[in-house]
Amino acid sequence: MEHKVSLEELIRKAGVTRDIIRQPCLPAPTESAVTASEDDLAEARTLLLNRRAKNPEHKDVLKRIFRSSKDKKESQDAPQFTQEELDQALSAVLREPTMNPGLTQAFLSLGANVNFIETPEKKRRQSNQANSSLRRRSTVLQQAASLRRPTCVSLLAGSGADQTTLDEGLKAALASNDQECIQELLRHGGDLNKFPTALANAVRTNDQNYVRTLLRAPKALQSKIISSCLPAAVQQNSEPIVSLLIAYGADPNFDSCSALNMAIGKQDYRLTLALVSGSIPLTQSTLQRLLDTTMRLPTCEAQLQFLQVLLCCGLHPNSIGLADLLVCRTRKNDTDGVLMMLSYGVPTAAKDAECLRLAVSNSNWTLMDAILKTPISPQQASAALAELSTNTLASERLHVIRSLIHKGATGPSLEYWLTRAVEDGDTPLMEFLLSAGAPVAASDRSPLLTAVARKDKKSLQMLLNTRPSPEILSKAFTLLRTGHTATERFATSRLLLEHGARGPEVDQALVDAVADTSPTRDPALITELVRRGADVNHDNGKVLQLAVLQVDLSLLRLLCNSKPTSTSASAALALAFDSNGNRHGRTADIIDLLLAYGIDEKSALQALHIAISGGPENIDIIKQLITANIRLLSSAFEYTIALEDPARKTPILDVLLKMGVGQETLDEALAAESRHAVVNQNTTSTKMLVEKGASWEASAVSI
Repeated sequence: MEHKVSLEELIRKAGVTRDIIRQPCLPAPTESAVTASEDDLAEARTLLLNRRAKNPEHKDVLKRIFRSSKDKKESQDAPQFTQEELDQALSAVLREPTMNPGLTQAFLSLGANVNFIETPEKKRRQSNQANSSLRRRSTVLQQAASLRRPTCVSLLAGSGADQTTLDEGLKAALASNDQECIQELLRHGGDLNKFPTALANAVRTNDQNYVRTLLRAPKALQSKIISSCLPAAVQQNSEPIVSLLIAYGADPNFDSCSALNMAIGKQDYRLTLALVSGSIPLTQSTLQRLLDTTMRLPTCEAQLQFLQVLLCCGLHPNSIGLADLLVCRTRKNDTDGVLMMLSYGVPTAAKDAECLRLAVSNSNWTLMDAILKTPISPQQASAALAELSTNTLASERLHVIRSLIHKGATGPSLEYWLTRAVEDGDTPLMEFLLSAGAPVAASDRSPLLTAVARKDKKSLQMLLNTRPSPEILSKAFTLLRTGHTATERFATSRLLLEHGARGPEVDQALVDAVADTSPTRDPALITELVRRGADVNHDNGKVLQLAVLQVDLSLLRLLCNSKPTSTSASAALALAFDSNGNRHGRTADIIDLLLAYGIDEKSALQALHIAISGGPENIDIIKQLITANIRLLSSAFEYTIALEDPARKTPILDVLLKMGVGQETLDEALAAESRHAVVNQNTTSTKMLVEKGASWEASAVSI
């Protein structure tokens, strides 16, 4: 099976940075090195006094003169400057184009508050109720952040700023996009989670350092905020920032995996790998959603590239569409793509393992081998073998056929390829197919018949070693009738017979061999066929009839050694006479030999009729036939009475009468013979019948 590439390998090969180390949080703020000098303090007091002098409330002399003693006492006990005065003065100083941090520290030393400002009521109520005061929040920290004064921000934030003040200052710093101020506020405890879009805005700047600063906030960003920034990073095509977000815990599954969907839709391979390089695994719902996006990509190459990523991330190989894609890529002969899918376990069984059939038909042995390592049924292997091209090189087909048969392939294809192996002289393929049980003669174009037709003795011997049935071997004899010399025919016939050939084709081969009266006639073949059991009764004892016609007594004896049936032997009786119905020198011997195997009445009647028609010289044969079957006597008597020539009739009739003709037959014969006597004027036969007891009364009735 093809090596299954891991996600780590894909990331490494693509050169995607994965070893991003999460830096520690921003360091805690240290005590500021900025101090307020005497000059700074003096300048601060001067600024405060100048502002007070310009304040209309302090210009009302009469009001101050006529203060009550109680008010004067409170004025003496109160601080030199109010929080409101300090706050307003500090705000004014911060707005100056140039700013001395020491002056800011001076205001803080004089009591400026960065959180709340207490403002006394301008008018007191005449009651016993305690004086109430108005409070407002100081904005000096926000102003310092807005004006991009990081040193002042550090001083103010370190002067007891509460969470709300810090967050408001952070908001101002984010708005002014001053990274130094932002960093200072984060170090002092500003909570970036109060501003969920801040990180996304930083991502859109494509400034890695800025993004890293926000991610290092001591008050850690919530995972969902970090995750929500992934789409923005993808939009910016910023692989480093994507990797940075992932390293800080961004979840690629967030928001229905919108970032991954976007990256895959853009066919940005490196960004996709960066998104999945973290420790948070993709969920199955995410993988299925991404699979849908992947399958919609415009090119198969892109589909396969991103599909591999999903499979590495845990996409189930049985997911809808993958098996069909495997078939599609196999049809396109996409070796790399198919091997990749197989390595992750994409099933091959779709459409009865169509991918295997396609691989074989495309002569893609690499794919075939890989597919065969998956679960393949014998039926599927058989169907694939049927797709093997007839033009497959001999050097390749053995491997292909062996591989498929090892998976259980069977069927007509085995016989076809065994036949091809015989035709091509491919001994290794023959040996393997025979060992696998390929049929040697299941059709008309069988390996066995091919070997016989090609006179390939070596192949034939290999095929015969599988012990084919006698009937299968018999069929090969039809091919020996033509195209073979006598020597070749005998050698092949003998080989087939030695391995048990039996059947009508063998029997017919004997008939053909006996029928051959040419100079090339092969007596040895006839002997071998008879010795090996060729049936002499084939075709109603045709071979016996041929031997009788050829007046070959030695051959007939050979054939009769196979003990023909009475029907076969009797069928040859009539042929013991020549074409004119006359006996010859071997007629008696032939009939004597044939009668030894019984007599069939129907066939014997023909021979008997010929013998009687031949006249008295055949009396020995007539007697021999009747002796073999006494039921022939009546027919013999009829044939004899029917003879016209008294000279031929009388001797035979005399013999038959001595053999015991029945009364009814005698009476019928007398009637017939009386009619002949009137015509022929010869009463010899009539007298013989009367002497044997033929009745005139019966004959008179007949007349």
